[in-house]
Amino acid sequence: FVVLNAISTSTRISKKSPELILVLLGLARLCVVRFVGYQEVVMEYGEHLNFFLLLFAIIWITKWLRKLDQAPRFWAVVFLLGYQAALSCGLEEWVNEAPRDGLLSSNKEGLASIWGYVGLYFAAQELWAIHKHEPVPLRTCFLVTVALEVALQVSIVTLGQVSRRLANPTYSIWILGIANQIFTMDRVFTWHTPSLTKVRVQIAPQKSLILPFLISNLLTGLVNMSIDTLSTGPEAAILVLLVYVFATFLP
Repeated sequence: FVVLNAISTSTRISKKSPELILVLLGLARLCVVRFVGYQEVVMEYGEHLNFFLLLFAIIWITKWLRKLDQAPRFWAVVFLLGYQAALSCGLEEWVNEAPRDGLLSSNKEGLASIWGYVGLYFAAQELWAIHKHEPVPLRTCFLVTVALEVALQVSIVTLGQVSRRLANPTYSIWILGIANQIFTMDRVFTWHTPSLTKVRVQIAPQKSLILPFLISNLLTGLVNMSIDTLSTGPEAAILVLLVYVFATFLP
């Protein structure tokens, strides 16, 4: 959703601001989760934060940074390198080992990973700038794919494994690689099937992301509360995933 939001804002700047909606959804989710006793993974965003609140912060931070009229690649480098430097200087150790004995340490995952997500946001805008122009040569798509794969392997060796908990630069490169594969498949289908002038990835930036984001979260909660996911067989798991993907992209 960070990548999709980056694409949306680079395509058009909507006058309707989703920040208030995200704050309300984040607070509502916090209250509902505590009320119904829904399972929580505190190592994901912390005890009180959730991705609604993190996405609000990401949108708010990036909105103000875009007003400084710097290229997305500038902010991507600043945040990804700066965040990695902070991780290497003790932030990673604090997130992984510090006891949850206060408000900040109770939400250490979310407070740390937000800066990695901001870097991912601007890097995704730079990636989309390559793919949004028509037509994009397949050679360009191939070179970008190879570059991201090499960058991922180098990052794993030098900086560490992919960590969604930290949203470290290795995680950002991994997500960018997945996004690039989707964009490349879009170009391949469009190249070989000219009649497909608008596929899902092309029209997605024109639509509001709040509704599919909310639906995906509600479906995740519904699945976790109605199915014992740890003991579900592969056939049932694939069926649930297919229904989930279809329902998420239906709006």
